[in-house]
Formats: sequence, C-alpha cells, structure tokens
Amino acid sequence: MRVIHTVGGIAERLGGPSRTVTSLCSSIGRLGGSVDLVAGVDRSSDDRLIRPDENSVNLRLVDGSRFGRIQFYPGFSRTLARMLDEQAQPTLIHDHGIWGPTNVAAWWAARSRRVPYVLSPRGMLEPWALEFKARKKKLAWMLYQQRIVASAAAVVATSEQECENVKRLFPKLPVAIIPNGVDLPVSADLPPRMPAGRGGTVLFMSRIHPVKNLTGLLHAWKLLTPEMANGWRLVIAGPDEAGHGQVVAALVRDLGLQDSVGLIGPVGEDSKGAVFQSADVFVLPSFSENFGVVVAEALAYGLPVIATTGTPWRELPQRGCGWWVGPDSESLASALSQAMKCTPEQHNTMGSIGRAFAQEKFSWDGIGASTLALYEWVLSLNSMQPDFVH
Repeated sequence: MRVIHTVGGIAERLGGPSRTVTSLCSSIGRLGGSVDLVAGVDRSSDDRLIRPDENSVNLRLVDGSRFGRIQFYPGFSRTLARMLDEQAQPTLIHDHGIWGPTNVAAWWAARSRRVPYVLSPRGMLEPWALEFKARKKKLAWMLYQQRIVASAAAVVATSEQECENVKRLFPKLPVAIIPNGVDLPVSADLPPRMPAGRGGTVLFMSRIHPVKNLTGLLHAWKLLTPEMANGWRLVIAGPDEAGHGQVVAALVRDLGLQDSVGLIGPVGEDSKGAVFQSADVFVLPSFSENFGVVVAEALAYGLPVIATTGTPWRELPQRGCGWWVGPDSESLASALSQAMKCTPEQHNTMGSIGRAFAQEKFSWDGIGASTLALYEWVLSLNSMQPDFVH
C-alpha cells in the first residue's frame, strides 16, 4: 500500500504534532509501508523543521502564502492530486488536524480521487478546544468541517477519552485508539535526584497557550508555603503562542514569583533531553489534552508526573508514577506539595515505574504496526477489524 500523510506544518514551534506525525511516518516506513508526508511550510515564521527519516519517508514541503492574517497553501491540492494520479497501488490519505486549509485540501483530494480518508483530529474535537474561539469554529463546522469528519473512513484517537468525545459527535464513525509514541532516551540512567530537603526543579514544557492553564499553575505555586517551596524552582519552557507568554510573564511578576519561577522560552529537539534530565518532577496542568506527548516523554526520562483530569493520564496514580488531579489551583498545589515531600528514593522508584510504562505502551514500532493494521482494514486488504477500532 501507499500512504500519504498530510499536516499543516512540521516546525518545532508548532509543538507535539510536528514530532508525533513525523515519527509516525518514519515508523510506518521502517516497517515496510510506502509513505509520503506532505506538509505546509511558512518560510517567514517557521523555525527549524522536524523532518522524518529520509530513508523511509518521502517528504514534500508546500510553501504557504499570507493574505493579512490568513495563511493559504495554494499548491497543496495540486501536489496531492498529482501524487494520487501517479499511484497504481492501494492508496489512502491520512490527514492530521482539522480547521486548516491543508486539511480541507487533503479531504478534497481524497474525495475527488475516491481514495479513503483517515483523520487524526489531534485533540481539536475535544470539548475545550471546540469552545475556544467558538464563534469562528461554529461557522466553519456548519460550512464544511462537520461534513469532512463525517466522511472519514476512520478517525484515529490517541486515548479512550478522545475516542469518547469523537463518538459523542459521530456515534457511527469507526474510531481507532492508537496512542502517540516517544523516542526513548538511549541511556537507561535516571536523572540524579536532589537530597531530601534540598529542593529541586519542577518542569513544564509545552506550548505557552491558554489551554495549558499556566495561570492556574502559577497560582498553585503561590499557594505553597515558604517552607515547602524552599529550594524548589518552577521552570516553564516552550514557544509563545499568540502572545500568551506576556500574560504568563506578567502574572509571575504580579504574584512576586520571580525568584522561584523561570521562563526559558522554546527548547530545541537537540536540547530537550538535557532539560528533562535537569528536572525532578514534570507538570502538565492543561484544561484539555487529547494525549499530551510531553507526559510520555517525561515518563521515558524517569520523571514523576503531575497531570490534570483534563488530560487522559488517569493511569499515573494507578501505576504509581504520578498524580492525576483537577486543573484548579488548590488541587495542583496539593499534588506539588506531595511531590516535593517525596524522598529521592521515592522519586527514583516512581521514575523507574514511569520509564517501564513508557517502554511498554509508547514504543513507535508497536504504534506503527497498529496504524498499518488500521490501513489494511480500511483498504479491505484485511477483513478482520482490529480490536482497537470502536
């Protein structure tokens, strides 16, 4: 079979999807699939690109154009149409994300050439995401987006939570639950832990965006007693989105947290491992996540994790490698306090459990194999429905 993946962009600044889409394509290619990745690129604002394995994926970049604040990719449809016209083997399009011009182009190419269209909404059908800038989305939903999703041969969700939310909107759609993966660190050594009573580092690393609830995290940090917070530092890493970084920086000043909170900006792929290694606890305080790949990455680096009930990480306390609490400041403060009270031995035990969890569930080879099985079913190359399809 031949699979064409489509995504709006693969720049580092775009966060998790840039890494997970390219890694998924590379995994499928290594397992023998014939993979093309068509991605938009904005030469004026995209930083370094996260490229897939060039030996297993054929990458095609389509330049974008701007009309005011609106981004277009006029060559996207033409590129896909040309590629589909050249194919002689079973082919499908696997599109990532919704709302954008590249997503519409991918759907139209699949529809006009009568090839199956598989969709990974990447959290964009979560309730919080639908309510964010809801007026524009409701109009787009009525005009085209509802029709596009409903026409998919299958939707790929990264968690049971995302599957349930898709099913509420489209009860009859086949939804496959296939998590994102992570690249496990080469070294099996866990990060060194600070001696008890000496403090440490709590790390947040993701986009600086309202959905991440950083204002709630800062208010939680302020609730910690001076004795508890003594020697501890909160490090906030990630690219600013739509100026929200200024809001976060202003709140740090307003709460008087300059001495214990640091904003370090975007972290490149080549520096990310060192930042994880320098931390003692990871926190993702988001209101909503379809997956939260940084949690899986933190677990792979042996970090205990605090995540909220807006994320699909209920297994953290069940497995003994973290906390899963409400996104309110009081609940976050309680979890932070508990994490800070742990001894180095307790931290290391939780870290070992978390790393084993990541190895067991989030290896790219297993995820690539599941995705190939989904494609075979969609293309009727295998009549048996995979057990992860609902």
